[in-house]
Amino acid sequence: MDEIIGKLKHEWNADKAKQSYAQDHERIIKLSAEKMKNARTQHLWNISILSFTLLGISAFFIFVASFQELFSHFGIALMTGGLLVRIIVEISSIYKAKNINMTDSAAVVNHQFVSFHQHRKSIHGSLTTSILILYTIGFSMLMPEFARYVSTTSIVLIILSYLAGAIVVGFFIRSGIRKEMTYLNDLTNLQEDLSE
Repeated sequence: MDEIIGKLKHEWNADKAKQSYAQDHERIIKLSAEKMKNARTQHLWNISILSFTLLGISAFFIFVASFQELFSHFGIALMTGGLLVRIIVEISSIYKAKNINMTDSAAVVNHQFVSFHQHRKSIHGSLTTSILILYTIGFSMLMPEFARYVSTTSIVLIILSYLAGAIVVGFFIRSGIRKEMTYLNDLTNLQEDLSE
């Protein structure tokens, strides 16, 4: 994706001096559309990963560990509900991205990009943090019932593996967020250049 942004910037700077505004506008719109398509692809990957995780966890709760206590059921609801909310949010992002019409005026497209950028920032900020916190609370709500059936050593290993998994997943989430935010900032800057 970085090379496409570089190509966009290079094309824009080179064309500013030697071609008409209409040609510049058309080329930037085409390259911006390509970048938005890449963003939608990223959203589809997110949906796939989250759906796979949701199905795996649900299968575990249904077929492997049948929790009996109401407290544990609330924990399961927090874990699966958070994933479901995040999947719905990613689907809404695809819909919002598809509604950006690259053939509108530069001012309109720029406004749509800023709106989309703010939408994604809020998803990656407070929403994702809240979902991760609720997921962790849900996971910890399962531990008392788990403790009845497995040894203390197993509980410690489960918690340590959860923490290790959370660190790895957190790293990939943070990396993906940075990449997407850089990409969206670059797109917004290109649209601002276009509107000048």
